Amino acid sequence: PPKGVVVSELIVKFFYGDFTPQGFVRYSGLWKGPPPGAIGKRDIKIGVERLKKFFEAPQSAFISKGGIGYGIDETQKVEDDGKGYIWVAAEMSPGGLALETFTSVPYGKRALFCAKKDNVAEMFDKINWDIAANRIEITLGG
Repeated sequence: PPKGVVVSELIVKFFYGDFTPQGFVRYSGLWKGPPPGAIGKRDIKIGVERLKKFFEAPQSAFISKGGIGYGIDETQKVEDDGKGYIWVAAEMSPGGLALETFTSVPYGKRALFCAKKDNVAEMFDKINWDIAANRIEITLGG
């Protein structure tokens, strides 16, 4: 995605770092830019590469529950609905917009894009980042 788009910044914020048993450790060094010190195309490239790597081998500790339908009680949601997709969705949190990953349909969230778990590369080859950026305004199923 291009620099300056909300989706690019969110991908860097939530995927540029390390997934550890203790949780996600965000990159805390100097952004490569350009300009140096600000999130730029080099940082976005690394963030997207790490997103792609996560999609290819998702870690269940970082998958949120979803599925069933809109407005369903949290206790009825499932981690994997068996449909074979992995999703990235945004949600407003106390700290601002946050990205979550799902292996079930993220009803009630701002679904940005999804990929077939067995063919992740196809999604990254064909994705239209402008459409993903527009979806930041739309709640799925609500």
